[in-house]
Amino acid sequence: AHNRLLYKLITSSIQNTSGSSRIKRWWKRTDAAVPILQGPTRRYYTTNIHTAKTSKEYGLDINIQKTKTMVINKEMEKPKMNIKIHGELLHQVKSYSYLGQMITDDGRCITEIKKRIGMAKDNFNSMRKLLTSKQITNRLKIRMIKCYIYPILMYGSETWTMNKQLEDRIDAFEMWIYRRIGRVSWTEKQTNKQVLGKLGMKKQLLREIKFRQVKYFGHIKRHDTMIKHLLEGKVEGRRARGRPRDKWEGNFKKWTGYSLAVCNTKAKDRGC
Repeated sequence: AHNRLLYKLITSSIQNTSGSSRIKRWWKRTDAAVPILQGPTRRYYTTNIHTAKTSKEYGLDINIQKTKTMVINKEMEKPKMNIKIHGELLHQVKSYSYLGQMITDDGRCITEIKKRIGMAKDNFNSMRKLLTSKQITNRLKIRMIKCYIYPILMYGSETWTMNKQLEDRIDAFEMWIYRRIGRVSWTEKQTNKQVLGKLGMKKQLLREIKFRQVKYFGHIKRHDTMIKHLLEGKVEGRRARGRPRDKWEGNFKKWTGYSLAVCNTKAKDRGC
């Protein structure tokens, strides 16, 4: 507890010394990468130099091997960053794993969802004999699926920006599970509706993910934290040409039928 308190005091002092109230960088002790969100290289180079120097005064050295840079934008060819710490050039990456989630330089979550579906399928296959056994009732199989398989897929799902393509992938995975539980071969050519009727089930995986996102949305809106400021903050510059991407907050307008202002009000009143 004392070490944790000391670390918080030191990092707070470092941030106050080397930065400002404007969000320019994320700095963590054990981060696998430092995301470069926007702005000129020189600004981030200067900020990181100050952070490195101030950290060294407190006996904390930035691990060059574990510190990476990333440019997140829509362009296929990302600009090359020339950021150095103690004279060593930081390696620029296209993706990295942060707290178990895959962050990519295109700002999308399709790679993470594909990875999660693959991990969930691997876990199902490792328990295949048990989960497809005729000696176990379908009701018990479903309970086991919810306990051992779905949590693997839904890890971090609160932050996913959903669209029709991703929703279809999640629905397809759920039906993949149900067809194997019900021992329904593809040669039988049964529809999804028939498979669900045989098991006495309704699709619920996507609904659970949406419920988690709405719950997390309300949690963010009710607390004055850095996450809330990042979510509600404005990005400098002009919007790129072409169709705008789907937004995380836009999901709630689509799912609830309310405007974002109404969703914000209901979230603060725990009504969203």
